[in-house]
Amino acid sequence: MSNYDERFEELYVIYTLAMRKLEAELNNLFDAYKFNHPNDDIVDHSKSRIKSFESATHKLKKRNYEVTPENMEKNLCDMVGFRVVCPFTDDVYKVVRIIKNSGLFEILNENDYIENPKESGYSSYHLDISIPIRFKGENRMVCAEIQVRTMAMDLWATLDHKLRYKLSKDIQEELNPEFLARAKDMTRFDYRMQCLREEIMDMQNDESMEKAKKMVKKR
Repeated sequence: MSNYDERFEELYVIYTLAMRKLEAELNNLFDAYKFNHPNDDIVDHSKSRIKSFESATHKLKKRNYEVTPENMEKNLCDMVGFRVVCPFTDDVYKVVRIIKNSGLFEILNENDYIENPKESGYSSYHLDISIPIRFKGENRMVCAEIQVRTMAMDLWATLDHKLRYKLSKDIQEELNPEFLARAKDMTRFDYRMQCLREEIMDMQNDESMEKAKKMVKKR
C-alpha cells in the first residue's frame, strides 16, 4: 500500500472516531431530553454514516478539486453525517435548539431549508459542526453535518433520490416541476399534521381543565 493510500485510510479512521463520538453525544442529549420530557417524543429515529470514498471523490471532482486527503478534509464538511428524523416540524426546531445550546460542538454554518427550501423542493435543517476527537495523542477537530427533518421530509428526500438516481440531466429537468409539486404536497401535509397535533393538545388541555374544575367543586 502506498503512503497516499495510507493517508486516506488514516483519514477514514479519524472520520469513524468522529462519527462514533457524534452519535454518543447526540444520543445522550436526546435521552436527557426524553427523561425530562417523557411525553414529548421529538425524535422518531436517527442514523449516521461516513461518505464513501467513491462519493467523496465524485464530489471533489465536481467542485474541480484534486482528489487528496487534504482536499477531502478541508473542502467536504459532510464526510461524517448524522440525520435526525422527527415526527413534526416544531420538533425539528426543538432538536436544533438542543444541539446548539448544548455547548458540545462549534457551529460552523447552518441552513434552514424548511423556511427556505431548495429549488428542487428539498426541505431539512442543516448544521455544519466541528467535533473534537483524540487521535495519535493529539487533539483534532473534525467537521460533520447534522440534518434534522420531519418524517414527511425524509420520505420525500428518499424517494426523490431513488427516482432521480442515474437519470440524465435532460430528463431530470423535464421532471423537475413534478418533483417540486410533490415536495409542496409534503409541505402541506407537514403543516396540516402540525396543526392537527396542536388542536389535539388544546383539546386535551381543555379536558384536563374541566376535570380539575370538577375535582375542585367536589371538595
